[in-house]
Amino acid sequence: MTNTGMFFRMLFSAVFRRRSRAVMAVVASLVGAATLFCLAMICLAVPQQMNEEMRAYGANLIVTPTESTNADGKAGIDKAMVQHTTEMVKAKGSAKYATYRYENVRVNASPYVMAGVNAAQVKNLNHHWVVDGSWPTDGKVLVGRDIADAIGMSQPGLLHYIGNKERLLSLLVTDNYDQQGTPADFAKSGLPGSDSDGMLFPAYLRFLVRYNAQRRSLLQLYMVLETESFNADHPLHEYFENRPDLTWEHYSRFAWKLPPQIGGWDNMRPIVRQCIEAMDGIQLRWTRKPPIDLYDEWLVFERMIFPSPVWDGYR
Repeated sequence: MTNTGMFFRMLFSAVFRRRSRAVMAVVASLVGAATLFCLAMICLAVPQQMNEEMRAYGANLIVTPTESTNADGKAGIDKAMVQHTTEMVKAKGSAKYATYRYENVRVNASPYVMAGVNAAQVKNLNHHWVVDGSWPTDGKVLVGRDIADAIGMSQPGLLHYIGNKERLLSLLVTDNYDQQGTPADFAKSGLPGSDSDGMLFPAYLRFLVRYNAQRRSLLQLYMVLETESFNADHPLHEYFENRPDLTWEHYSRFAWKLPPQIGGWDNMRPIVRQCIEAMDGIQLRWTRKPPIDLYDEWLVFERMIFPSPVWDGYR
């Protein structure tokens, strides 16, 4: 018997004598082959799938301006160049495009990027954007979730009609800052001195100081805008000019429990003005270093503005 014959005889003898081992070997071979096949398919399919997904997540051709100005003497890309580029791309197949204009701004030394866009074009190009509510139309602004959370904007306040970035920042004061921490909020708080039939004015101011301590970033923005508003062209110039009168009129809508020596709410106007001035100064100092406690610092001034014994029992 030849060596080859002896080999096959031993092989068949081993297979039929140990059938369970033979079956296990065959199954293991099939599993190995199937695994290799799946890995090969993944290697081929995943890059293609990723490419399709990335295409769906925005532009894969970006055109940026050069350092020089365009034909109109302004920095940016000419409309003719945008149209020419679009036509070249469309000549090779269907294309979606969107025009952006970016500007870097700083608020409280923190950098932010603002973009001017055609909302319809962006919506058609970037399907991954998740927008709560309606997409902005012409003249409106869309605020990102991170910025909205940082400045404390509520959901209804995310979309506003504005004309420029200064107007947007102004809205943070008139439509956000001024609408929070009000006497009405204090009356609903249930805190000592918050009886709506006759609230204690010093108690409300302590409530306001605690509230402002929780919105440091917005408070810093408020003070920056107040400084910038010295410019007569600033959107908030008139607001800050009339702020003492506006504050007085707002507080006058509520019922306050005052010491008999004061003689009525009309006599509180100089005291309200002093409170505004003191609080502005303390808040400015609070944002500087070394750090101080905003509430504790206000209590020092409270004792001077509302002295004993006149205000005992009315704080």
